[in-house]
Amino acid sequence: MIALVGPRMPYWWRWELDLATFGLGLLLTLVVVFVAVLYPAMRTANFNINDILRDGTRGAVSKANTLASKRMLGVQLGLVSFLIMFGAIVVYVMVSFLSLNNVDEDKDVYRITLHEETKSIDKVSLFTLLGKLESQSAQNVIAAATLKSDEISTTAHDVQAPLEKPIRTRFVSGLKPDSLIAGQHFSRLNNESSEPVAIISASLAQDIFGSTDVVGNIIDIGPETQYDEGLIRRQVKVIGVAEDAHRGLQSDSDHEVYLPLLQAGDINWLRLYFRSDNLTAAMTLIQQGLKSLDEPVRIIDVFDLYKNSKVLFTVFVLSIGGIVAIGGFSLLMALIGIYGMANSQVNQARYEIGVRRALGSTDKQVIVMMINKNMRYVGWGMGVATAIFAALSFVGYRLFDDQIPVGMFVQSGFLTFLGLVAVVGLALYIPAKDVVKQEPAQTLRMD
Repeated sequence: MIALVGPRMPYWWRWELDLATFGLGLLLTLVVVFVAVLYPAMRTANFNINDILRDGTRGAVSKANTLASKRMLGVQLGLVSFLIMFGAIVVYVMVSFLSLNNVDEDKDVYRITLHEETKSIDKVSLFTLLGKLESQSAQNVIAAATLKSDEISTTAHDVQAPLEKPIRTRFVSGLKPDSLIAGQHFSRLNNESSEPVAIISASLAQDIFGSTDVVGNIIDIGPETQYDEGLIRRQVKVIGVAEDAHRGLQSDSDHEVYLPLLQAGDINWLRLYFRSDNLTAAMTLIQQGLKSLDEPVRIIDVFDLYKNSKVLFTVFVLSIGGIVAIGGFSLLMALIGIYGMANSQVNQARYEIGVRRALGSTDKQVIVMMINKNMRYVGWGMGVATAIFAALSFVGYRLFDDQIPVGMFVQSGFLTFLGLVAVVGLALYIPAKDVVKQEPAQTLRMD
């Protein structure tokens, strides 16, 4: 919350605590009270009289409470298991996103949205404006100015094998000088009257041609369906190959096609990206340049990419810490409950343990017996949680377009299951180990 709203946290009245919100909070409180207090009391008041006559009041209550405790602990540990498995996937997604996005690359980078209300933007005039912005008089204020259109989902036609990843296409005035692997950049000669050209990403070149040595080849690109707007189907000549821009959660990215802005059709708005350490001076130069155009172009918004990346980075880091803390606390509480249940049952079974050891049972047999008594419901809870996680993992794998590897889902579920089994087994083992340290005669005499 601090990362989202800044250092000044709003007070409760800023959140508009109305009657509906208060009623929902009260309802949740009553549900907790019913589950934690009233329901156990009702169960205690409705014991079977035959059980009480057979086992005595204390014995009947003890059996019923023990069974209820086992069931509730099984449910609790099942929920904890699922949350830890799911939390591991969320943490993986966040860490992958942070590792593939360098926040410092966006330092002093701004994005301005330009809009033309009456007709298409005069792209030639904007190219002239770009030259002025990067001229000798402005080089100390503005650097790396680039015009880009919105991304368009496209596909490649007439290819031998269908592409597994989507293609993102956009019209640009140019690319970063160091992003080109082979070929050449766009120029003013790549306009509407010239041959359609394109720069494609290295991954797309590999998937279509099996090599990045593709300069001069022709590809047929167009919208994914006939109802898509913003791009017509066309054959373009590849004049360059650019490095992949990481967008996904893994090291690879979606395929990309860059088209020269001067070959675009009617465009009513564009985004101007530029780098500047003096935003005020840069905005003054940009506004002066826009006023000098024949047709007015309006600035819709100014977006600070570095500030946005920093806030997003902070939110992700805090979220990761919160997930780890909540998961650890939940697991600790569950283990405390399991240890308490196992310790209580061991204490209640001291006489039985003493008799078994007096009759020749080994310490190992006694410990295994006590663990098996408590492991059934715990195992059911963890097993059901693992099965639900496996089903949701299949849905999540498809939902993220295969960007989260299958191994991550398997590791998260399998390792979490094994880790919890080991920790739960230890929580059940310690009380049983303590009681077998006593001599059988001592245990029988105490009871």
